[in-house]
Amino acid sequence: MIASGRIQEDASGLITLTPAGQEVITKLTEARIALLNQKLEGWSPEQHAVLVQMLRELADNSMDAPGRVMSL
Repeated sequence: MIASGRIQEDASGLITLTPAGQEVITKLTEARIALLNQKLEGWSPEQHAVLVQMLRELADNSMDAPGRVMSL
């Protein structure tokens, strides 16, 4: 991962994402959200507020990308 430029390690051993790594996470998160939206096509989110919230949390947490919101 370091050699690919997606993560970096500092002198203390802390490993973090590089901008390229963050881009991969963003793309994976967007793909996950798109898949969830596709699977839920045709249903009414207004009738299932609890499910909408759970799906948003699932999408956010599945790639450890808090703050991303599904388009429901």
